Amino acid sequence: MVADKYEHLGVVHIGSAFVFILFIAHFLLAARKMPFRFGQVRTFHVHAKMLHHEDTWLWAVQVLTALLVLVFGVTHMWVVIADLPIIAAKSAERMQDGIWPLLYGVLLPAIVLHAAIGFYRLSIKFGMWSKRGRKAVKFLAMILTCALFALGCAGLLGFMMLPVAG
Repeated sequence: MVADKYEHLGVVHIGSAFVFILFIAHFLLAARKMPFRFGQVRTFHVHAKMLHHEDTWLWAVQVLTALLVLVFGVTHMWVVIADLPIIAAKSAERMQDGIWPLLYGVLLPAIVLHAAIGFYRLSIKFGMWSKRGRKAVKFLAMILTCALFALGCAGLLGFMMLPVAG
């Protein structure tokens, strides 16, 4: 009932456009520091091995997950927005058909890892934790990662088990 009101008011269209613009802007701002050429990737790898610094490898994971989220996230947004209204039956149908479970099986851990690493890196960057507190924030990020992943898996499994008409 509430969702129907939002559909009729066009909130989904406005909100989805805003989310998409924010999504692309975030990627473009972050992409300035990403290595895209083979030589840059090789140099990063050599330096990361030489540094033996765990946070450097976390950044590499964040870059890889950003690329996955970009490709699969845009695909998800396109498919969902192109087939409005957003209802559980359509989500269930998508999760029970073809390649979509695989897409979401890649997208979910990529989003969760990207967000948790981003939470950790931002909290360190802005000095929210002392050097001794890094272990605590890493543990908190790991708990957040596990909780969000479990919640996401529960949602995906729920849609996979939801009866679909036809």
